[in-house]
Amino acid sequence: MKVLFAGEAFEKMRSFLEGNLPGVEVITCPKGAILEHLDESVEVLVPPGQVVDARAMDRGRGLKLIQQWGV
Repeated sequence: MKVLFAGEAFEKMRSFLEGNLPGVEVITCPKGAILEHLDESVEVLVPPGQVVDARAMDRGRGLKLIQQWGV
C-alpha cells in the first residue's frame, strides 16, 4: 500500500506508519504539490489542511481513502 502525505504536518504519524506497518510505503510531497505526486499507485492520501479537488481525485484513480484529519 502506498500512502501520500502532502505537506510537512504529522511527522510522527509518517514515522509510525513506516516503522510499524510492513508493506506500507509512505511518500511525501510539498504542500500544494498533490497533483504532481499523485498517481494510480497511491491508495491513501493525507492532505492536512489542503483542498482535494476533482482534478486530484481523477488523477488518483487508485485512491481508497482520503484522510483529512480534523474535518
